Amino acid sequence: MYLRKSILLVFVFLVPVSLFSQETKFAVHNYSAGVSKLEITTQSNAFNVVVFAGDEGCLLVDTGDLKTSADLKQKISELWKMNVKYIVNTHLHNDHMGGNGQFHPEAAIITHANVPIRLNTGLNIVQDVHENDMPDLMPENKLTLKFNGQIIEIHAVPPAHTDTDMLVYFPEAKILCVGDVFLKNCYPLVDTQGGGNVSNFTKVVKNIIESYPADVTLITGHGDDLHMQDLKNYYKMIVESTALVNDLSKANKDAQEAGVKEINEKWDQTWGQSFLSTGGWIRSVATSFSPQTKKESVIVPLYPFIKSGDMAGTLNKYKELHKTSRDRYDFGEGQLNFLGYNLLSKNRVQDAIIIFQLNQEMYPDAVNVYDSLGEAFEEAGDLNSAAMNYQKAVALGEKAQDRNIELYQKNLKRVTLKIKKSTSVK
Repeated sequence: MYLRKSILLVFVFLVPVSLFSQETKFAVHNYSAGVSKLEITTQSNAFNVVVFAGDEGCLLVDTGDLKTSADLKQKISELWKMNVKYIVNTHLHNDHMGGNGQFHPEAAIITHANVPIRLNTGLNIVQDVHENDMPDLMPENKLTLKFNGQIIEIHAVPPAHTDTDMLVYFPEAKILCVGDVFLKNCYPLVDTQGGGNVSNFTKVVKNIIESYPADVTLITGHGDDLHMQDLKNYYKMIVESTALVNDLSKANKDAQEAGVKEINEKWDQTWGQSFLSTGGWIRSVATSFSPQTKKESVIVPLYPFIKSGDMAGTLNKYKELHKTSRDRYDFGEGQLNFLGYNLLSKNRVQDAIIIFQLNQEMYPDAVNVYDSLGEAFEEAGDLNSAAMNYQKAVALGEKAQDRNIELYQKNLKRVTLKIKKSTSVK
């Protein structure tokens, strides 16, 4: 399972829990001054794409993921019957810029200046971005674009969710696209591997509050629209909770336990029921105060082997680095899980299985590694192997009282029914 992995790593990518093909559904929300929102959902994921249409064509804010991009292009053609001229990406993640290739090079891509740097570090193997779809315009601070007779303001902000975050403002419509810097009823999501920074969240959010009209509508990367009062509540929670966690880091064990209880009682029901738990947020903040040097992702040195399809070389390099460079690289369970799912999203199913099997070898007692390997085997059509791994995930999950046990049980039930159907057909 993908999302739980991200929380364990204390960096979160809003990505599908399952990668099997799903029907793409669209809900259209129209605002003023030519701005609309396409709310895109599949069985396993949901995200927003903003469309600004006029006489000169369409501008998109984000393009969703690769799997829904063809449907997105068709829907835009049906509804607006015009070409896409610009794409503005709120940040690097593959559920925000994975569909760029459907529209580029006809549409110019505008991203944060750090995006090409990130794509060239080796981490582009885990993004649905082709090497030919690099950005055309990269503002380091602010870009004012005149299009369809209106002004669009594009602001690069300090590292918060990632170090590629941008805000897109439509003054006539009073619409501000905030990407994943702010989501409804959700603690800040900090992708530390992508340059995200907990301490900058307060600065970024405060700047939004002070810089935009009180009646602005905030369109987020996922979920419902929000308003300035929602943002003020978010800001208050960030300031107070980070201060509490900072104090707890200097306290004794009893005080820490009491403080964690206070944080849960005060904020969990409002902010901890979405993508990130209250415990995950506390760990994010505590990690940001830690003097320890952040480790590099082990995915980066594996990149040349992954790119060339040399999976034997990938395994050998991983094991070599695990012996010699554990102080430098992050070898957490989530690293390989993240890599495996992104290989799976690129239809490199057998390669994904190899990576998930390596993760299982490294973390034999982790529930999630069996669930992930089960999904890969199911995608490959090896239902018996999928069932075996799902059974292991359920057994370990029940023993550990894992919060995702219902999902593991659902996966096992689904593949068991598939096996029964295939047997009855024979």
